Amino acid sequence: MERVDVLYLARTYGGKKMSKITKILVMGFIILFACIGIASASPPVLTPIIPPPYTIEPSDAGKLPTYYEGATNIKCADIEGCAGSSIKIESADLQTPGTYYADGVSITVYAPVNGIIRVDWTSSGPVSCVILKAATLANVYKYDPGATSDKGLEVPYNPENTNPFNLSHIDYCNYVPTPEFPTMALPVGMIIGIMGLVYVSKKREL
Repeated sequence: MERVDVLYLARTYGGKKMSKITKILVMGFIILFACIGIASASPPVLTPIIPPPYTIEPSDAGKLPTYYEGATNIKCADIEGCAGSSIKIESADLQTPGTYYADGVSITVYAPVNGIIRVDWTSSGPVSCVILKAATLANVYKYDPGATSDKGLEVPYNPENTNPFNLSHIDYCNYVPTPEFPTMALPVGMIIGIMGLVYVSKKREL
């Protein structure tokens, strides 16, 4: 079956006016479908282990972490609800108890107690997630709405012998509020605007 060229038919049987309108409408629908594709695309999301292999106490803010295994290069974009730019603290110093600073964020690492390392943190801006990475494991604390501090967060430890893993790095995911208007509002508005331009163009040509 031969391919039907819609624009060719429009130019042949509808005249120049129909060709112009058809082109505008086709371009509008292409933009709409492109926007839908972008909106529906989602970043890769790691699957948490539920429940974790050991008991975790809630933080001072009452947050229980989500536990991940195989999290070698885990980052904010990998975790549902943790989108946004991040502040990463990565240093061998984190393996020593003390307080550390980076870009408006501070973290205090405490010595292990009963095989568990705990940390406190504060931030100058709202944070949606705090990722505590140790070995190939990660505890992710989520805050919605964003928080600026919490205490008593637990670093993952070896579930086989309860020995603490050294804290390799911490990621703070900046809080991004959910837009109040639906995702489709923008592309739909664009189509309405394009159709309005077509209508005005037709009225002027009459």
